[in-house]
Amino acid sequence: MELHDFELNYIEKWLPEASVKYKDGSPAVNLGLIITVFFKDGHTPEVRRRMVECVDRFYGEFKPWLKKTITKNWVGITDNNYAKKRQEILDSTPEEIFSWYLSSAEKDFLAPDYDILIMGKRVFHNDNDRSVIKLTFPLSLLKEADGKKRYEAWLMWLCDTFTVESGYAGLSFALPYARERMFPYEFALAQRFSGVMVDSLGTLEGGGAVIGLKGACWYTILGTPWLEKLGGAERVKHRLAKTPEISLLPYNNGVVLKAGELPPPLGEMKTEGLSPLLVKVNQVIKPVRFNESRSLHFYSEYEGLQFDKESTMKWYRRFDEASALLDKEEMGKSCAPERIKCWTNEIAPHAGQWAAMVNGTTEYIQTREGQKMPPFEDKHGKQHRACWKLLKRDDNGSVYTLPE
Repeated sequence: MELHDFELNYIEKWLPEASVKYKDGSPAVNLGLIITVFFKDGHTPEVRRRMVECVDRFYGEFKPWLKKTITKNWVGITDNNYAKKRQEILDSTPEEIFSWYLSSAEKDFLAPDYDILIMGKRVFHNDNDRSVIKLTFPLSLLKEADGKKRYEAWLMWLCDTFTVESGYAGLSFALPYARERMFPYEFALAQRFSGVMVDSLGTLEGGGAVIGLKGACWYTILGTPWLEKLGGAERVKHRLAKTPEISLLPYNNGVVLKAGELPPPLGEMKTEGLSPLLVKVNQVIKPVRFNESRSLHFYSEYEGLQFDKESTMKWYRRFDEASALLDKEEMGKSCAPERIKCWTNEIAPHAGQWAAMVNGTTEYIQTREGQKMPPFEDKHGKQHRACWKLLKRDDNGSVYTLPE
């Protein structure tokens, strides 16, 4: 399905101000789409093979646009250097780190429309660092036939293929490979457009990914370790019950929170303000969000005009005040799980063992799924309307539910 031009108007109207061009009109900073994922075991031969296959898949799909790679220098992609790098990674030892980069940009100082970077970590860093894959696409991909579907398919394939622990996908500023010269521009744009992910150093944030999630994005990945700390998928689903625009996409190691069918607005601070959907996602993930001291930019000659530790923490917390208002509204509402119950004459949602108590006496019954719940019959043969509580399910599923 192809999007109509007007459907992305709310984003495209900002393109002249949310991107940067050189004097000759060539791109210095693009507003694009990214997918960044973090995962363990990037030192193992099996995962390294899959990472290489990820590059093969990306190159196969976007080969007409991909032109350059890094060997010792910025060079054109050839069959020879592609095959050599591929084999080099497959032959690498668990003690070695590796990376592989392909870009659509002709020069290292130009912002790419498409690029891919894979980075595998050493075996002895498996507990305190994460391997990473980052993909960049042009915003225009969403307007292509099935572009939105293809973008989401890439995300879900990565999540399942690499048993991803965390990550994000959505709008981001795409910087050149020689990125530090563009730090001041990314910093200034990030102050203005709150809904855009700052990710120029995303591939260097594997250590931070062990500590917490980076933040809310169009797609926010909650791997099992983080999901469990938030109370599980049902708890998260319950917290989002009144925000149906945010859906949960399950994968083999967690769920992905999807904040709308199209990317949330850029959140231009003077005219649009914070995106309500990103504020809600932030509220849900805040207990496991990264909250330690670090900078979104490394040291460069532009110190004072780029992210430092203080401005980085402000950026991480940009949704917190609005999320706290949501917390206040929800205060006092119970999120504790309750045992599944069913009244007499209601339909049993599950097959299993149930119990009810009337006048101090407990009765136990076994039902089929879809069976009408019976009345409670006391020792005198008198029938009572009763509330039956589920003790055990025949399918071994949970006997608890979250309150409305």
